[in-house]
Amino acid sequence: MEAAEAGLGLAVVPDFLVDEPLQQGRLVELLPDFPVTSLWFKALVPNHKTHRPEIVAFLKHLKQSFDPPPWDGTT
Repeated sequence: MEAAEAGLGLAVVPDFLVDEPLQQGRLVELLPDFPVTSLWFKALVPNHKTHRPEIVAFLKHLKQSFDPPPWDGTT
C-alpha cells in the first residue's frame, strides 16, 4: 500500500486498510466495476500430500475460520 501511495504501482488491499487513504485522496480506486474476490488463500501443498487427512482438515478449518472474514464486520 505504501508503494501505491508513493505512485510506484497498483495494489490489491483490504477495504479496512484503504478507507482513510481513499477518503484523503492519497489513493484512487481503479476498476470499481470489477471487484477482487473479498478473500482468497493460496495453499502450497506438494501434490503427493494434497489428499492426506491432516492437510484436508487444516484447509477446511482455514476456510471455515475465514468465511466470512472476521475483519469485515459481518460476524
